[in-house]
Amino acid sequence: MVDVMFGANCFICNSRHTSPKVTNEELVRYGKGELVQNVWPDMGIEDREIIVGSRTGFYMCSTCWEEEE
Repeated sequence: MVDVMFGANCFICNSRHTSPKVTNEELVRYGKGELVQNVWPDMGIEDREIIVGSRTGFYMCSTCWEEEE
């Protein structure tokens, strides 16, 4: 089993963020279209956003998100 980490850059401040390690099995489930919150229900929202952002190319860090509100 291979563990994978995702990374995404905030499109506003360009800071780099990485997710916790995930398993290859989880990655396959997500790649097949399972919702990120179902694949990683115990992972924090910010960490799941990094995973989504690394896949979509659109990520805003929590600091910038709070400043935009």
